[in-house]
Amino acid sequence: TLASIQTSFTPQDVTGMFLNLKFQNGSLMLTTGVSYRIFSRFVGEDINIMPMELCVNIVEPILNPNSYRGFYRNKNSLNLIVPEKMTAKTIIRKIAGFFYDSHYEPIIITDTNLKCMFENYDKVLFKPALEDSGRGITLFRKKGDVFINDNGDELNVDYFNNLKSDDFQIQACIEQSAFTADFNPSCVNSFRIMTYRSVKTGEIHVPNLFFKIGGKNQVVDNAHGGGVMCGVDNNGRLLHYTYNYLGETFINCFDKDMMRETYIVPNYEGLIAFAKEVAKNIVHHHLLSLDVALDKNNNPVLIEVNSEAFAGWAYQMSTGSIFKEYTDMTPKEFLSRHQEIAEKGPD
Repeated sequence: TLASIQTSFTPQDVTGMFLNLKFQNGSLMLTTGVSYRIFSRFVGEDINIMPMELCVNIVEPILNPNSYRGFYRNKNSLNLIVPEKMTAKTIIRKIAGFFYDSHYEPIIITDTNLKCMFENYDKVLFKPALEDSGRGITLFRKKGDVFINDNGDELNVDYFNNLKSDDFQIQACIEQSAFTADFNPSCVNSFRIMTYRSVKTGEIHVPNLFFKIGGKNQVVDNAHGGGVMCGVDNNGRLLHYTYNYLGETFINCFDKDMMRETYIVPNYEGLIAFAKEVAKNIVHHHLLSLDVALDKNNNPVLIEVNSEAFAGWAYQMSTGSIFKEYTDMTPKEFLSRHQEIAEKGPD
């Protein structure tokens, strides 16, 4: 009993369906049922709800080794591992202080050749290569023969020279699906798709995905930028509620009544197949969160791969338990992987 081991934990500390008990250095280490109590109010009393302490501190570091995270986190690495035809079009990259084109060929930047590079576009995005959650993303719109952002800055050589960052990219804006644009036309609304590569068989599964809808007049769809999340069921139907990152729940999304109307994601099966194809290229990581948009023809386009900021909380808030039907096999697999890592030593 708790009393017999003279622990400070109380019966209230150990309520919930999942406990992570460990006796280490003479002390009882305990993960409580807090995550179960939090997330069951969103997705129901699902026995597969995973404690976020377990996910962040044990599962993610084992499935996604730290030694590879820096490379995969850098947005300028994406087309070295994923074919360009699967991703948003990158026009210019700046990597470690040097400029490159979309094929990683070195280029010299002048105002004249910038105009040539951008002449076929009406809007482009500036993206920091090493930031998350949409931080630093800026939209430039074509006005005459120049591109201007909402602050009045012109996209030219002086703008690049005044930046503190040596790692960024300029991308063409995706012309999104009519379905996703109908929820908020000010930004590209994407799908956050979880992929899990079994450490036993190598098979790639898609246990979860949700729809990201940007905040009003925002240029990014991230929850931390004012956006909301809406779960998607196994038939491609949007669920009835949307949530912000604080857990506030809404039944209306702009002018959409999520309770009364039925919204089916176009090309849902194509999204799932596409996510699995992308994950095949990320060979060092077993747990990914992919940001995938649908273009004007409802074809999937990869925006970003998240291997470091997996954000399991967002799935358990909007859709269901993180690993769903694969939860039973997951502990056995990652504990087996943990043993392999322990025998080899740290990264």
